[in-house]
Amino acid sequence: NARIRGGTQEEKEVLFKAFISPLEKLPSTKRGHKPGDTETACAQAARICTNAKNRQDRTKQKILDTLCFEIDKQGLDAHKIIFMQVDEGEEFDTTLTGLVAMGIASKYKKPTCVGRICNDGTIKGSIRGLANCPITDFRQFLLDSKLFEYVTGHANAAGFSIPEYNVDRLIDYADEVLKDIPKVSNKKIESALRKLEEVKKYKEYSGCDMPDRICPVCGKPMIKDGFDIPFE
Repeated sequence: NARIRGGTQEEKEVLFKAFISPLEKLPSTKRGHKPGDTETACAQAARICTNAKNRQDRTKQKILDTLCFEIDKQGLDAHKIIFMQVDEGEEFDTTLTGLVAMGIASKYKKPTCVGRICNDGTIKGSIRGLANCPITDFRQFLLDSKLFEYVTGHANAAGFSIPEYNVDRLIDYADEVLKDIPKVSNKKIESALRKLEEVKKYKEYSGCDMPDRICPVCGKPMIKDGFDIPFE
């Protein structure tokens, strides 16, 4: 995932070779390699991808630290959803937008939009919703507002475009529609989830593999569309 989001064409070709011809010998790129040294395509691809993921994690964390500081400073988390516009000086590679939105949604436990202003006056970016959230389909929730040019993708992970002048109206819309949904603190959610010891038995499985459960916070059936993927 990290390699596909970034990296050189040559590195992506090595990854492709690792799938179709994993034992093919390639010139070594290991640190300290000597002329004539070789390694298998799968070994080289694994190292390249691991390094890419480590770099991505460091970069993502720096971005999250900056944006979360602004969210706290501006009080954006006081609303039912978080809409974060990336301003000049906070810009980062667009391939990381979805990951950053996911990080913000996870930290504040609220559906999140992260985007940047474009020359045509629209803000384009990515959305991330949450499992076990009253908004089970964040994409449809946004489309129902009639304020977006498009929201394309999955229920809780999609790309969007919204005219800049509609952002305030979107926040007002979300606050009004969701006004009866109480705010739940991160600590309360984390405490409740820790009580579900059976969840640990399903590490690295899909949510659909788990038994039905009622959310101890809101009392509703838990949505089982999540994944525990180590490299995500």
